[in-house]
Amino acid sequence: MNKFLFLILFSASLIYSDKSFTMSKADLDMYFKEALENNPAEIDLDEGGQAFDKKIGEAKLAKYLGVSEDELPKYMAGFPRYVEKAGIVLTIDQLAQALLKANGKKVPKLKKLVTMGLYMKSLANDEKVNVDVNANPQMKEMYALGKKMYDERRGNRGMSCWGCHTSKDALGMRLRTQVMVDISSKARASAATWPAYRMAKAKVITVASRLQQCQKSSGQAVLPQGSREMVALEVYVTELSNGATMAVPGLKR
Repeated sequence: MNKFLFLILFSASLIYSDKSFTMSKADLDMYFKEALENNPAEIDLDEGGQAFDKKIGEAKLAKYLGVSEDELPKYMAGFPRYVEKAGIVLTIDQLAQALLKANGKKVPKLKKLVTMGLYMKSLANDEKVNVDVNANPQMKEMYALGKKMYDERRGNRGMSCWGCHTSKDALGMRLRTQVMVDISSKARASAATWPAYRMAKAKVITVASRLQQCQKSSGQAVLPQGSREMVALEVYVTELSNGATMAVPGLKR
């Protein structure tokens, strides 16, 4: 493990021990339970659904993907995936862009499509995440690149996604009050609940935005949304949640 990373995490674990938080675990659990029952992201979900129905609709989505409307929920649980009409591997937000373009609509930047992407992903709720990284050469290539981006130490601190979220030396420690969790754990199934309402930001964000926040705070160059590297990283981290039940919007600290 990178010695500098270990020192950062060790210091953070001392400074931000559980005793430094004023809320008890019971109170925190109650707070999260109430928030989940009244997730602020439901407003965004409704907004995204209205925009989707007005500009695209499930029939056009299914036709573009070459599946029946009955098959749509299970198929949507397999994103990011290779889309034949686009000729590349797409995230759901990029799929929204492609659909808008195909239907002669104005195509916003990815950061403007959060609510529509949220609704489109919610179509897969209650289905199992099923990203097939062996489905075709394109997915195999993107998975390999995503794993490289996950494992690679980058930036002025020499940190990697693996170093904080998979290495047993770091798991359970705190970095800037955030507990380092194992996102490669099937039990954790992180990707099954994104997009999510992040309380620290008071808004809905995508998994790509969360990855960017992490990259920035760890001193890495931030990968642009929609870039080949970011899409590949999303393929990799989403595949780690295969078999988990889709439940978006999620709720995060």
